[in-house]
Amino acid sequence: MVIPPSSELRKRVSSLASSVTIYGGSVHRERFYKDADAAGKFFLESLKFCAKRRDLHQACRLHAALCTNGLLQKDPCIGSALVNMYARCGALAKAQQVHIEIPYRDVVTWSALIGGCVQQGEGNAALDCYSQMQSEGFHPNEVTYSMLLKACAINRDIHKGTQIHDEILRVGLSGKHAVLDTALVDMYAKCGNLWKAQEVFDELIARDLISWAVLLAGYVHHGKGVEALERYKRMKVEGLSPNAFIYAVILKACGITREIYKGKHIHDEIISHQLLGSDIVLGTALIDMYSKCGLPNKAHGVLEELPFRNLVSWNSLIGGYAHLCEIDEAFHCFQQMQHEGIFPNEVTFISMLHACRHSGLENEGELVYVNMKTTYGIKPNLRHHIYMIDILSHAGHFEKAMAAIEEMQTSDYLPIWSSILGACLKLGNLRVGRLAFEHAISLDKSNAAAYSCMEKIYITAGMYEEAQKIRDMMANNMLF
Repeated sequence: MVIPPSSELRKRVSSLASSVTIYGGSVHRERFYKDADAAGKFFLESLKFCAKRRDLHQACRLHAALCTNGLLQKDPCIGSALVNMYARCGALAKAQQVHIEIPYRDVVTWSALIGGCVQQGEGNAALDCYSQMQSEGFHPNEVTYSMLLKACAINRDIHKGTQIHDEILRVGLSGKHAVLDTALVDMYAKCGNLWKAQEVFDELIARDLISWAVLLAGYVHHGKGVEALERYKRMKVEGLSPNAFIYAVILKACGITREIYKGKHIHDEIISHQLLGSDIVLGTALIDMYSKCGLPNKAHGVLEELPFRNLVSWNSLIGGYAHLCEIDEAFHCFQQMQHEGIFPNEVTFISMLHACRHSGLENEGELVYVNMKTTYGIKPNLRHHIYMIDILSHAGHFEKAMAAIEEMQTSDYLPIWSSILGACLKLGNLRVGRLAFEHAISLDKSNAAAYSCMEKIYITAGMYEEAQKIRDMMANNMLF
């Protein structure tokens, strides 16, 4: 997100640009170079400030000023800061161009570029930069390696991540830098190798809140709520007090395990530390925990107490009501959210369609689906289509369901045909049931549920010979 530039930043850059104009003339050039050290410090400060504000317009002004006064060609720190600034502003192409044009490249400038790629979620670009860096004969330091491990985590590339880990061990950096060690834990956790993440974590000489947060988040991300709660207990035994981020992670673990009493205890701790009023992420985690534990009314109470609410917090609450098929409350929150100026997104409509499907509200579901496309301009994704097809077929509107499949422009998704097949069994539709069965077994010949469903449809229709043929097909495919 681009943060609007402050007046402080504009004054700073305007002042610098004016200085460049004054000092750029031949009469005052000598005076400028006497003040070059001071100018360099001012530019570095402004580059960092501009990067923090994500202000691309002012970034370009600073770049132009640096080209005019010649500092970019003389000071390696300026070059690295400029690369980092463009990357932080989301202008990776400009960052790469600056990196190419500066007369010096070292591990610091390469690390700035690689870090910029990582900040923008471009894992492949970061690894490509690393290959170029190696080809120029530069060796990474602990900062570079940390960025590379983050790139591997983005790509979920555990093979490359393991290679980099081996390099770190070979050059003797392991166990010497907390940021690097934590990046290793994070890489293995995000790539799904929790055993290796735990092994690296256990070998850390010093474990701080950041390394604990990374480990706990890894377990929660992969649905290992019990394991996360066990490690959390161990963290507290070691004398560390959780921060807001760790509380949010552990609340997710409570939601996974349905540990409502533990969740309430965490809630009490959060209140005692006065953390809730200042952290929307923490508030949303509480809402999500209570919703997943089957207490959406309690979740609603938390939301009402928040000083400000966002789309994520509303979606968590709506999802909680939808999961329990409390359709009236879900629709009430849907309307209240918009009264506050917050408009629904794809996730909101998935929850609303889920509620309509499991409440048997076909008309309401169809209205939600149509409004999503026409009123809110949201293009349905696969989950929206599946819910809508499920709603229509179980209401007996098979022609509409088939039209919805055509709208998807793909018919090779097994759950769609399984849903229609189940509806045909429920409602006794032999014609559509046959069609759905043919699609289902064309996608998966070993789908025993499809054969069983079709057999029951034939039996219900009194077509016992056809039912026997289905049983024979199951025998031939060794599905008994």
